[in-house]
Amino acid sequence: MFFSSSSSSSSTHTRSASYSASCSDSYADSGLGASSDGDVDVAGSNGATEPGQRLVGVMTKGARRKLLARQMVNSAKQAKLSLSLSELIAGMYYLKKHHRATRPRRKFKRAGRKTRKVAADALHYAHLAFAVYCADEADLELRLEEHLSETPDLTMDNVVEWSRESHVNAPGYMIVNDPNRKEILVVMRGTNNLNDVLTDISAAAVNAYGGEVHEGFYQSTQWFLRKRKKTILKLLDRNPGYMLKVTGHSLGGATAAMIALDLRPSLGKQVSAVVFAPAAGFSAKLAKSTTKYVTSFILNEDVVPRFSSAHLECLALELKAFPWKDLLAAHAREARRELGKNFTSVIAAVRGDKPRREAKAVHVKLPKKRPNAAKLIKQSGLTPLYPPGYIYHLIRDDTLAERDPSALVPYFVRKVGKSAVSNFSSIDLADSMIDDHRMGNYIAAIEQVLDPSLASKPDVVADASSVSSSESSS
Repeated sequence: MFFSSSSSSSSTHTRSASYSASCSDSYADSGLGASSDGDVDVAGSNGATEPGQRLVGVMTKGARRKLLARQMVNSAKQAKLSLSLSELIAGMYYLKKHHRATRPRRKFKRAGRKTRKVAADALHYAHLAFAVYCADEADLELRLEEHLSETPDLTMDNVVEWSRESHVNAPGYMIVNDPNRKEILVVMRGTNNLNDVLTDISAAAVNAYGGEVHEGFYQSTQWFLRKRKKTILKLLDRNPGYMLKVTGHSLGGATAAMIALDLRPSLGKQVSAVVFAPAAGFSAKLAKSTTKYVTSFILNEDVVPRFSSAHLECLALELKAFPWKDLLAAHAREARRELGKNFTSVIAAVRGDKPRREAKAVHVKLPKKRPNAAKLIKQSGLTPLYPPGYIYHLIRDDTLAERDPSALVPYFVRKVGKSAVSNFSSIDLADSMIDDHRMGNYIAAIEQVLDPSLASKPDVVADASSVSSSESSS
């Protein structure tokens, strides 16, 4: 068993101290609290949760919009927004309300027997995709003991190699020999910091595998295979009948899927992947071609599987066409109207004058639905990239939760299947788009699919001490 150093290069963000302390806590969350520099930490852990319980960050709604606005300022080219950061944030505030109003309503549907089996199997790999973020051997050992108790044969002795180093296009990883499932398991780690994730995702596409893929994920895949392909093949040779399973979260999920894609011609049905929150890294036809051997889970409105240069450009084009400035002006006029109405009513009462007829409220005509994603993508002139594989979408009826906070609103599974293009062709602005990327919340959602009664547990709020004063005031 070989463990490499956990030190990180200067190009990556180091994990917060709280993660080392709480990685082994039961269902401690993988990240997305805000660090002192205002970034969003994917790997850090800010609180312990129980089975089926979500952890929500203290990142304000304004800070979430600022995170996307910064990416848009840096990346949007065709839209030619010519807007300041504050104007972009204001525009996205109104656009988010429109997205919410036009979002399709979905009613709860209990998972069938086959779907429950898929979810139960995915839960096993979800814990391993979370475990690769652990800070040291002691934390990893506790996580294996606490969360993989259904596979007693899987211990630290089964961890063949664990590399905690992460460099540009050279992610951390773990290789596990699982005799219980007769699998050689490769677990790819994602980037620590969500700001880094969004920046990395907005990189260019390159030609590979008969289609186009994200350049960074392709380089990560080639680096890993140059480094450990021989090791994996030797393990398979020494263990006849074993399968190769690849898993990971976020950027690690996209890289895991690409490793399976690369090895498929030589290993055939012996290799497959189960990934969580996979970043958009595959052209449409290539993403569809992986559905037989890559299974992807996407939680609710998670921004990462919807985020690519083309989709960011489309969001900028959508914002440019949306009448958010008219809404802003109308709200300002409405505020002045209310202020004036209250003032004149007081004067009229003092004078004994007859009340004047009130001015009509200002209304802005809004589009009934969002613009056609395919047309926006064509207008952007960029190659859109999508999440890979056969997709299971973990969702819940958030409108019911808002109408009745006491209502039991569990997550359920919607089979998207091969329809990544029609379901993940645009960025959906939502309050949960950041928290939905947490690996711990993926675990909680899958647990709720298996046991809907777990939805009765309240969300755990991340430690507010991890947020800088500047972010808290956003």
